Amino acid sequence: MIIKNANIVLEDKIIKNGSIEIENSLIKNISESVLNGDEVIDANGQFVLPGFIDMHGHGGYGIDHNDFELDKFDNYRKKVTKEGVTSYLHSTVTMSNEQINKSFPIFSEFMKNQTPNGATCYGMYMEGPFISKEKKGAHEPTLLQNPDPKVFDAYNKLSGNNIKVVVYAPENSVGNFTEHLSKQGVIPSTGHTTVNAMQFKEFINKGSNNVTHLFNAMTGVDHYNPGLVVGAMNDKRVMCELITDGIHVHPETLKMAYNNIGPNRLIIITDSMNAKGLPDGDYFLGPLAVIKKGMKVTLSDGKTLAAAGATYDHNVRTMASAIGLTTNDLSILIKMTSINAAKHLGIFDKTGSITIGKKADLVFVNDKLEVQKTIANGKVEFTK
Repeated sequence: MIIKNANIVLEDKIIKNGSIEIENSLIKNISESVLNGDEVIDANGQFVLPGFIDMHGHGGYGIDHNDFELDKFDNYRKKVTKEGVTSYLHSTVTMSNEQINKSFPIFSEFMKNQTPNGATCYGMYMEGPFISKEKKGAHEPTLLQNPDPKVFDAYNKLSGNNIKVVVYAPENSVGNFTEHLSKQGVIPSTGHTTVNAMQFKEFINKGSNNVTHLFNAMTGVDHYNPGLVVGAMNDKRVMCELITDGIHVHPETLKMAYNNIGPNRLIIITDSMNAKGLPDGDYFLGPLAVIKKGMKVTLSDGKTLAAAGATYDHNVRTMASAIGLTTNDLSILIKMTSINAAKHLGIFDKTGSITIGKKADLVFVNDKLEVQKTIANGKVEFTK
């Protein structure tokens, strides 16, 4: 397969009217001139970016990642490509021990038999039950537990050792929970927590290098008592997830985060739930009833945000607008949509940038950053 007439967005530059050759699902060649081949896709001057990586999303299109049904897993992998997503983590919310014992082995089976059709799932993002009741957000409080290494090990074994990120409240940790995760290559992500900036330093030193949806469900910016937000901004060892739908975090606050943190430590996420892509109405997030109105999803109280209803490409456009990025700045944007997440998850050797030898995971966008085509694993999965 040859892609021609493309504005190819690389890590350090944009190749104007270039070509990409794909062979056996991999990028074989990147050229500033026209390449010839039997199957040719004319990009017509569109921008070709590395496929988006959503490392924190709980579902969409009627599919709840807490349901654990194999056919729904495959359906989600295909549907999410319309957002430009080619890689993701399967994110769960707090559930009972009984449900975990039943469902995690199904996820293990899915990971063993995953086909190259659609976006690629690289593992599980476990949000709950190891979080704080004081900052629980849209999680069932009766199911919460203290972060315990032995409990985690049991869950990870059930998943086929496929848990990649664990959200936890460090202040409630049992024993050496942070170090225990880090030694296994699992990312300890501080979130849904009451720790402040000074307390967070202790856990950063132990290996806690990720913050779950910065600003949401945590202590904030207080000039007398700096919260977790301040600690995350100030320490360059920490990666910061941002829900950039314009609802969870105001665009002016997104701009503040970008100006203080920069593009190398920010990761755009959706935190999406099963109502993404569906009409407004009543739905469930795990065991909790929620209401969707537009892209906003709340608990039945109409106030507490409960995951999100926005698509990844919407969040990309919102972030770009908030911080003033143009199509000339796309090499900066792809850090937050692809490169940072791929490096953080240890998959940058496979995907995350347009590089010879990597998987052909690509998204075509117009000058408004609207998705026109998505190629995942070298196959065209979506065309507008």
